[in-house]
Amino acid sequence: MQRSQISDQVKSALLEISRALGIRHERVLDLYSYVSPETVRILDIVERGGEIVGVRLSVRSASSRGTWYYVAVGIYGAKCTCKWNVVRNRTCKHIVIGLITWCVVSLLKLGKRVDLSRLGWLKKPGAGSQSF
Repeated sequence: MQRSQISDQVKSALLEISRALGIRHERVLDLYSYVSPETVRILDIVERGGEIVGVRLSVRSASSRGTWYYVAVGIYGAKCTCKWNVVRNRTCKHIVIGLITWCVVSLLKLGKRVDLSRLGWLKKPGAGSQSF
């Protein structure tokens, strides 16, 4: 895939994430912009059957200095060690960052998009499930 094709695919994936979560695309772009080697570390990429089925990350807290949250995002679910996710069982911004990272890694490594419709755990906010 050429660079412009990848860029278009990433933009499309970010819009799809925004729609799937029912949040403004500007918020997804803000989280996408937050991702850098200083703020997000990929710990593991889980591959099965020629596709990436999940990722494990550590994400630096934007507000608490020296604090890192551990995130796992995959086909069967998502979990983060932050208070919002652990105590309240809500989708936090770290999980969204994990979802963004998973989608981008899949595009770069395999040239395939993550099919968000397969993620039963991914839902639009209705009962206040989002923290961002």
